[in-house]
This record gives sequence, C-alpha cells and structure tokens, in this order.
Amino acid sequence: MASNASHSRTAVSCAALDCARKPAVKVAALSLAIALSLPVTIGLMPAERLYADEPKVATSPAQPVGPFSVEQAEQVQQAEQAAAQQHAETPTLGGFTTAVSDAFLHGEQTETYAELAPYAEETAADQRARTRVAQVDALMAEALSHEGAPYVYGGTTPGGFDCSGFVQYCYRTAVGIELPRTSGAQAGVGTPVGLDELQPGDLVFWGSGASAYHVGIAVDGGSYIHAAGSGQGVVVDTMAYYTPSFAMRVL
Repeated sequence: MASNASHSRTAVSCAALDCARKPAVKVAALSLAIALSLPVTIGLMPAERLYADEPKVATSPAQPVGPFSVEQAEQVQQAEQAAAQQHAETPTLGGFTTAVSDAFLHGEQTETYAELAPYAEETAADQRARTRVAQVDALMAEALSHEGAPYVYGGTTPGGFDCSGFVQYCYRTAVGIELPRTSGAQAGVGTPVGLDELQPGDLVFWGSGASAYHVGIAVDGGSYIHAAGSGQGVVVDTMAYYTPSFAMRVL
C-alpha cells in the first residue's frame, strides 16, 4: 500500500511538472516563431505602414522676408511682373529690380505697387535716356570720322557719299537703324523738331517734306555735318552758312 501510494504521488508530481512545463514550452516556441518571422513581415510591410505611427514634423508658417511680410513680398513680385509687361519694349537692365532690392537693403516698408510704380517709371525713363546718349555718341563719332570723304553722286560708302547715302551709312553702321535711301524718304522718319531745339544726331533737311532735296546730321544746335557736293565732300557747316528748312529726330 505504501509503495503504491508513493508511486502514485510520483506519477502525480511528474504529471503536474509536465503540465507546468507545457505552457512554458508553448510560449518559448511561439516567441521563437515570432522572432523568426518578424524580419520577413517587416520586409514585406509597406513603408507608409512602417512609419505611420511616427510623429509628423510640424511645418512652421512662412516667415517674413527681411522687412517685408510674405504678403508684401508677393505684392513686390506682382509689381515687378506688371512693370516688366508695361515696359516690354524697353531693354531690360533690372532697374525696377534694383529699386526693390534697394528697398530691402535699406529696410524701407514698401507695401503696394502704387508705391513701387514710380521706381519702375523713373528707371525705365533713365534707361531710355542712357540708351539714346550712347546711340548719339556712336552716331556722331561715326559721322565725324568721315569728314573729308569725297562726294560721289549716288555714293553710299566711305569711298564716296552723296548726302542721303552718307546719312544712311552712318545710322546703319553706328546704331543699326536702316533709313530709306533718299533724302525725301528720310524726311518721313522720326519726330519733327524745331530748328531751335536741335540736338546732336537730329536730321536736318532742305526743301519741304517728301520733296526734300538735301539732308545732313546735326552736330549741335549751331552746326551739322553733310556730304555737301562736288569739290567739298563731307564737311561741317554752320546753320548761318546754309540754314536748313526743317528737322526730324530719329533717336
């Protein structure tokens, strides 16, 4: 009886131990399976799911640019675009952009196009004036370089000029402007100016409109250069010597 009881207690203990071990074994096996399968699962998981729970980086609102707010900077950009369209025919040297940049550098609070428009207008006008000065300088240098060239009827080269051929050659060579061939046709180009308003580069004519028979280039308010005729060639004469009938401004 005692032996049987001891045997029974031993069997019960082993059974209890076995039962106690089985959950641990199951847990260990499950852990191992998870560990082995986890890299594969992660590898197959879409990136958006992998990082779906990561905190998002907050984007800060747009910051002011220099002394300008974001809205003001946009207005500046719109103003610059409007000025560029308005002065599309004028060679662009960035005058308006320079004015805006100066406003940034000096901390000026410019808020609307109405305040920036004068910069655009002034710089465009200045640019046109600078362009004209450069053209006039080039034209006069070209014209005066041919002083003493011979007169040739129908001539259009430095080897010999007639009056309209001389004017046409100088304008084409110096500033790239192609004038008509005859003095009568040249009289229809440009803007009329009074003889008391002459500036270097203006064209002076003798005759009337399309019937003009002679042309020269004003050197200043009191003189002009022209291909005078046989025996004289290209010379500078005064208004008092041979007074023109009218004048046109091309530049």
